[in-house]
Amino acid sequence: MKQNCDLKIIYKDESDAKNTLAVYREQILFSTISHYHCSKHEGYHLGHNRRLSNRQILKIYKAKPKEFSNGKN
Repeated sequence: MKQNCDLKIIYKDESDAKNTLAVYREQILFSTISHYHCSKHEGYHLGHNRRLSNRQILKIYKAKPKEFSNGKN
C-alpha cells in the first residue's frame, strides 16, 4: 500500500482521513481503499489495500457509521 505517496493528499488528523474515506465509500461500492499513517509526511493518506479480502470489504460496508449513510439503509 505504501508506494510513492509524494503526490497524495496529506491529512494531518486521522479523523479527517477517516471522514474523507467514509464519504468516498458512500460513492464507490466495494473498494479496497483505506487510510494509513505516513511517517514520511507525518500525516495520513488514502490508498488501496490489496490485502483486503472480499469478506473484509463486505464487513466494512456493513458496519459503516449511520452519520455517513445516505438514508436508504
